[in-house]
Amino acid sequence: MEVMKIMLDTLEKVKNFTEDAEKCDADMDLISGRSYVDARSILGVCSLVRNRPLTLKIYADYPEFLSVKKRMEKYQVE
Repeated sequence: MEVMKIMLDTLEKVKNFTEDAEKCDADMDLISGRSYVDARSILGVCSLVRNRPLTLKIYADYPEFLSVKKRMEKYQVE
């Protein structure tokens, strides 16, 4: 499991993020506080607070994680 901090502060970013997540083979969860949602679920992602960074948990082995990270790094924040 690997973790990234991401920011989805607009509905357009949410839409693009879920489309990108659907293209990945790895299982992913988004976490905001105590709420966990499937990263592929646009309704779930929309239900999270969008004014602060979210935690993206990626359940993948190292080679697969690299391809997922490359696809998701446009949403990443430090």
